[in-house]
Amino acid sequence: MSSTLLLAHRPLSHHHERPRRGLWLVPCILLITVLQNVFGLYSLFTGSGLVLYSYDGPLFVKVLKDALYATLVVLVFWDAGRRGTIPFTTASMCLLLLASTLALISAIHLDIMTALAGMRWLLPLMVFMMLRVWSKDIDFDAGVPWLITGLVLCLALQVVQLFFMHPIFGELMPGIAARTPGFFVAPNSTSFFAAASVACCMVLQPQRRKLHLMLLAAAFFIAALAQSGTGIVGVAVLLMRFLLARHRILFWVIGALTVTVIFPNLNLLLMREDYLALSGGGRLDAAWTIITDASLSFSNFGLYTNTANLLSPDPESQLAPDSMIASWIGNFGVFSFVAALLVTTFVVINMRDIDWSRAMPCALVLILFSMTTVTFEAFPMNLLLTLGIWGCRRTVHNQITHSTRTTPLCDR
Repeated sequence: MSSTLLLAHRPLSHHHERPRRGLWLVPCILLITVLQNVFGLYSLFTGSGLVLYSYDGPLFVKVLKDALYATLVVLVFWDAGRRGTIPFTTASMCLLLLASTLALISAIHLDIMTALAGMRWLLPLMVFMMLRVWSKDIDFDAGVPWLITGLVLCLALQVVQLFFMHPIFGELMPGIAARTPGFFVAPNSTSFFAAASVACCMVLQPQRRKLHLMLLAAAFFIAALAQSGTGIVGVAVLLMRFLLARHRILFWVIGALTVTVIFPNLNLLLMREDYLALSGGGRLDAAWTIITDASLSFSNFGLYTNTANLLSPDPESQLAPDSMIASWIGNFGVFSFVAALLVTTFVVINMRDIDWSRAMPCALVLILFSMTTVTFEAFPMNLLLTLGIWGCRRTVHNQITHSTRTTPLCDR
């Protein structure tokens, strides 16, 4: 009997059953985010010399996110053991073997800490791949109220910072701090968090359009207060997606026009005279340097990461990748195309049960911020987008909750 018929004949009581796994996940993610930034926030309010390329808090706080990833890996293996399966697909296993080989070469050629930094850099992607089966039973809807709470608190803290934060990023006017970062330290991370949270809410509860509009407004103010160019563009694209969700071709045309109009005017919109020259041009220069220096190498795995920069004797003098593309090419070197092909294979073969039309907001945010951020190291946004994408499966739960979906079950 087909899965569709099985769904039709299932008793009514089963229609209201909800998966309960992962209720702790989103609140834990937000708690860790606040804890690892609290020392930087203290410096912002006291003016005690915050340095963005270093970390002054206790080490155990900094590695809390690594502990969370490790916990997810343990849970995945535990669940796989109970099912009598393995948590890896062929593509993900090949990627892990490639990275491990390059890490070994890097440890010999450079040092073991750089190699470990590379494995830490890749960990979010490996967790994303490993959650393929374990995430099927997550109650994704339970995370939405927490994301809304996080957005509201972030915006409220930014308003407070306008008047009480030490103007480390300059002043909009006397007594009004520029680029308020909410409960992050870097303003770009704040806008990334806002865009990722809104995208997740849009894909996890697509029927709540009034809520989406309010969250988009909040995300716009967060990005505007952070004066983030990528954030402004990202929220604008999400708004176009919200307005034109049922007109795909029109969305891509108007979305492209929107970005084309906004981008050259970011200096004016952000009130930052040097934004396009420093932020845009600087990232292009860094990417070109990395491509020319490392694209044909196979012994730099881990070198082009923020972690490696923090571990260096002189972090200020290190070249920051500042984009996922530059970091990917720098770390994988001559094997960049092979690694990208393995990820593409995983998406095409092992993610056929994802409704990519519905997951598009999360995919768009990931792509846009990969241009200006090393997204593998941007916690918690990388993990939130992971949950958002895996929450767009064509499953019994989604067919019941979102009545507009008619696609037969894939995960049997």
